[in-house]
Amino acid sequence: GLNLTATGAITGTPTELTPEGGTQITYTATNPFGTSDAQTLTITINPAPVFAWNNTGTFWTNATSWTNNAVPTNSAAGDIAAFGALGLSATSVDVGAGRSIGGIVFNSGAYAYTWTGTDIIVGSTGSITNNSAAIQTFNNKVINNGGSPIWSSIAGGGMVFNGGIDLTTASS
Repeated sequence: GLNLTATGAITGTPTELTPEGGTQITYTATNPFGTSDAQTLTITINPAPVFAWNNTGTFWTNATSWTNNAVPTNSAAGDIAAFGALGLSATSVDVGAGRSIGGIVFNSGAYAYTWTGTDIIVGSTGSITNNSAAIQTFNNKVINNGGSPIWSSIAGGGMVFNGGIDLTTASS
């Protein structure tokens, strides 16, 4: 969670998306004359839009493959793609040629996905996080475009990069 330190700094990492109304921190402000007053500070973090894969197809660029019937923006600074256990266990994701996404998240309980296509750029707003126990296999090249160089597997599932990883950007 987020915390307010004695020096007035806000520290920490939100553990989940900001709840409606924001995250609230109560603090006490004291002036040099010793008068204090408790105040509430509300912090709202607007995350990138999340697009959820619905397993009705295999092509990234097909709108019917996503729950909101729209393809994520082809931008490394934008959307987050989420993969879970929706629909049938069709677990092939063909990104086609040269796609970009802000981040990729495999939700708890997600199927084991196999990625194909030429390459996918994971950008500045996110990373790749596997919250499932399944192994996620990337047979295409994955490029870090200035995003978090920490790609993690939380629940014991692994990530296999058969197509290579490019971590050559200046901030990686």
